[in-house]
Amino acid sequence: MKKSFILLLLLTLTGFTDIRAQSTEGDFAFMNSYRKKQGSARIQAMGGAQTALGGDISSIAGNPAGLGFFRSSTFGLTLNLGFKDTKTDYLSNRTSNSSVPFSFDQLGVVIAEPASPEIADQRDWRAHNFGISFQRLNDFNQTVEFSGLNSSSDILDFYAANAGGGNLYGDLAFRSYLIDNYQVFQDNVYTGNTTMRILPTVVPSENTPTRQNGSIERSGSSIQFSFAYGTNYMDKLFFGANLGVVTSSYEMITSYHEFFPEGELVEHFLDERYQLRGMGVNLGLGAIYKPNERVNLGFNLLTPTIMGFEEEFEAEINSYFENFTYVNGEEFTNNDNPSEKIVRVVPDDEQAGESRNVESAGANSDVYINNWTLYTPMRLNFGAAYFFSKQGFLTADLEWVNYKGIKIVSRDFSGEKENKINNEIDGIYQSVLNFRAGGEYRLQNFRFRAGYAYSGNPVRSSVNHPANQRTHDYSLGLGYRRRDWSVDLTSVFFDTRKLEDVPYALDNPNLLTPVASSKVKQWQLTLSANYYF
Repeated sequence: MKKSFILLLLLTLTGFTDIRAQSTEGDFAFMNSYRKKQGSARIQAMGGAQTALGGDISSIAGNPAGLGFFRSSTFGLTLNLGFKDTKTDYLSNRTSNSSVPFSFDQLGVVIAEPASPEIADQRDWRAHNFGISFQRLNDFNQTVEFSGLNSSSDILDFYAANAGGGNLYGDLAFRSYLIDNYQVFQDNVYTGNTTMRILPTVVPSENTPTRQNGSIERSGSSIQFSFAYGTNYMDKLFFGANLGVVTSSYEMITSYHEFFPEGELVEHFLDERYQLRGMGVNLGLGAIYKPNERVNLGFNLLTPTIMGFEEEFEAEINSYFENFTYVNGEEFTNNDNPSEKIVRVVPDDEQAGESRNVESAGANSDVYINNWTLYTPMRLNFGAAYFFSKQGFLTADLEWVNYKGIKIVSRDFSGEKENKINNEIDGIYQSVLNFRAGGEYRLQNFRFRAGYAYSGNPVRSSVNHPANQRTHDYSLGLGYRRRDWSVDLTSVFFDTRKLEDVPYALDNPNLLTPVASSKVKQWQLTLSANYYF
């Protein structure tokens, strides 16, 4: 069964679904607004700096003014092999996970129509070039695994605290015999009703800690298909424009397991699936100016990408028991307070004393669907390049990204809710300056390259958030060029990234909210090949 449902807080890169982890829509919006280092192996070897450069397939999705430099048609592709190591600390226990992801990052063709050398000097406009490309903007693939012994709390505390009021997890836990309703008596005087973990169940302690295991499998990517045009005015001014069609697909599969060392409840599982698919468009404008033969000055503007998303979410809880008999109206004594008696509430359609043996129980949620629109931030790039005749060049870019300009709108949200979401985004994120620089040295047919990339902190310094970090990435590359073809190989060494995942959040200060803190180390090999025709 499918229903339309507003998830108050979306699942994000900082945790499970927000209903448990207190995340915000803004976190996921940021994830779809962030762009990894892009471009061919040649461009990535120079830190990703490309605003003032031309003649590369990357110009189609980057600064389209670079298309005006092409003198021949070109076909190019880029492959990427990553090496990722994730170490996760959870309840004083460390878990490691390694992967070697492969991806097809770029494919493009430029159809060049330059003026022939015989008449080029007689024309002001000397090229009309067109390009089409496929470019991977971001990669969401990430696996996190964690395990530990918790002597302070377990997720049953969360279920009980959030029961009632239509809460999804409270409802699933109730139907899975993990929580129940009870009447409380003090000295045989009724004091009220409460919802708590199923009795009799062992409460976590130093002697009986709960074993907690979890895994989070994130997958998907965002891809841009670009259609670009670039022209050349007297070999001094280069102009270009592109249309980008962006598709995004993201899925997160989470599995959470608790094992109890004693008592009738042996173990239980929580499994969730979250999927998000979207499509949008953006426009790019660019220019490159050559004041002389040695200097290029570049500018590129990328408008916000307007994307429509559809999300789906579902959850399932399964529990397993040993020698457990469920009795309506059963009485229990509080061991910490012998004068307090707890009596299981008898449902209206059942009788006190009725019993049933329970070996296992489970409950599934509906598939919840929601639609919303994302406006990503605008980007401005300024670049410069200096050429040492035919021996090589140095280049640098400065990029401004207005992350606080991220905006979400939805017909499902009330005006108050929509304003709250966007005010939270404005309060967490900020505008940043990113810097990229690199160079190329030419020795006959060989090209030797190196680069550096700095990404500013997108989160305000006063906000405690896992994305609150600056990053420094370094790259080295080698290329070989012939008249009709070229090949480039680059290695990029990424700064350590941090992630936080919260399996459940508790408001009670006496109970521990566990956090899985991960550090991700990554480097990649990028291979590009071009054919000129």
